[in-house]
Amino acid sequence: MLPIRLIFALTAIPWLVSAQGNLPAPPAIRTGGIVNAASRMPSELPAGAIAQGSLFAIRVFRVGPKNGLKIRITNKAGSLETPLVSATDEEIEAVMPDNAPLGTAELTILRNGKAGQPAPVRVVRSSFGIFSRNKLGWGLGEILNADGQPNTNVHAAAPGERVTIFGAGLGAERSARPEILVGGRRVTKILQAAEIPARPGVDQIEFTLPADTPEGCYVPLRLRVAKIVSNTVTVAVSRHTGACREADHWIPPATSQSGAAALLAFVSANLRLKLGPIGPSAFPIDAAYASFDAGSPETGTNLFSLSPPVGTCTTYAGAWQVSSFLSPLKVLELDSGHPLDAGPNIVLQGPSESRTLMKSSRRLGRYSAFLGGILPLPIRPPRPLFLTPGMYRITIPGGKDVGAFQISAEVPQPITWTAPAQATAPAQAEAVDRAKGVTLEWRAANPADRVLIAAMNMDPHGGATGVCLCAENAAAGSFVILPDALANIPSTPAVPSPAAEPFSLMLIAELSVQSQTPTPAVRGLGSVWLFVASVVGGPTIFH
Repeated sequence: MLPIRLIFALTAIPWLVSAQGNLPAPPAIRTGGIVNAASRMPSELPAGAIAQGSLFAIRVFRVGPKNGLKIRITNKAGSLETPLVSATDEEIEAVMPDNAPLGTAELTILRNGKAGQPAPVRVVRSSFGIFSRNKLGWGLGEILNADGQPNTNVHAAAPGERVTIFGAGLGAERSARPEILVGGRRVTKILQAAEIPARPGVDQIEFTLPADTPEGCYVPLRLRVAKIVSNTVTVAVSRHTGACREADHWIPPATSQSGAAALLAFVSANLRLKLGPIGPSAFPIDAAYASFDAGSPETGTNLFSLSPPVGTCTTYAGAWQVSSFLSPLKVLELDSGHPLDAGPNIVLQGPSESRTLMKSSRRLGRYSAFLGGILPLPIRPPRPLFLTPGMYRITIPGGKDVGAFQISAEVPQPITWTAPAQATAPAQAEAVDRAKGVTLEWRAANPADRVLIAAMNMDPHGGATGVCLCAENAAAGSFVILPDALANIPSTPAVPSPAAEPFSLMLIAELSVQSQTPTPAVRGLGSVWLFVASVVGGPTIFH
């Protein structure tokens, strides 16, 4: 007869096997999910590597129980493990060890010693990212003014004032002197750059804003450390105590001011896109968009509302989605604020005919229309262009939150791109050396307007996209995009990918702001902001 202990052991084996099989698996890492915790820069971009000693994030599926999780970094030189710093249902944070092997490595998540599927990661000595308040790597930065209070639109810093920024990735270059650019001005007084003991893997840099820092609510700020340019965040700057303000009352006040506001935009675009092996094709497009929201000065977080001050450039990086390209006016969409009901469809009456902006079935207070032209994808049939120079009448029918009213808009002559001669060479793509920058020239319809310049490209493998957005007065007629603003735009491969070619572009847009105050006052509405834009652009090769 078998001893009782042996009998118990034999009967327990199936239960133990079953229990082991039911243990939760390690979290699965999302594609491109290993990023600098501050910049959120996609790994395919130049600043997308993870620095030794820096806080980084791992976007995951099925985190499950937090205990028993570890992170392993492995390459040919060896491997090491590091415990996580924090974990939520969708993300794990950890600190890359100071002695992590440099170069391409594999990162594996383990739960109680059981390894999940590894994911690639690049480990470097230094690659700095700046924290933003929205945790997306762009927009208002995590910045303290000299009094220790957060830098905000209502509590701006003054030129010459000491500020502190927070980020991750100084790594082995903490003792080096980073190059800091604020509104295109180089910082000369860096007071401190050090790791924060209470926040593992997080650095703080204290410096003095240059005396000639431009005023604005969204002044771009970025760093260059060891030849790597960080993400861009914004800082609010004012020469007067208190809230920031734009010197020319341009886009940011229009889209993020307090109270209930209507925003209407009409866009006439003449784009050349390369969709196949033959060469670029012309896609003239007219479109319209309207939104009605009640918000506060801090709720404007769409890319359009964060347009930089005149003479400066801001940058964005992320994973490109085709839906954004098919609906380009979604850059006007506010991420927060209370949507308002302005009634059924909006009518746009032109010199000879009318069009209808259809009310969105998905979100309250949103209206849009493809007015005419040819879309890049055959989702709608071509139709004649609608926006020709002249006067237009917009009728808002009114709804539960906003009363009925009418306003007018003037559509000017379209902007002309004069140099480089991109608009006159439809079979060619413009070439840009990112290390040298590029100079663009134009002829605008109205010298009082604003010109926005955009350069963008998509990595053909992972979809990571870098965007540079610059602003200038239309009367200037030209603008130089400096290398630091182009640094995180992906280079164009020798054999371009058909999937990426349509997204490799440079654009010039002339924006006319025609703000109006309807008379009599409109029920439930504090202000109306009307934008008329003319856009021209085409394919670009980035070296």
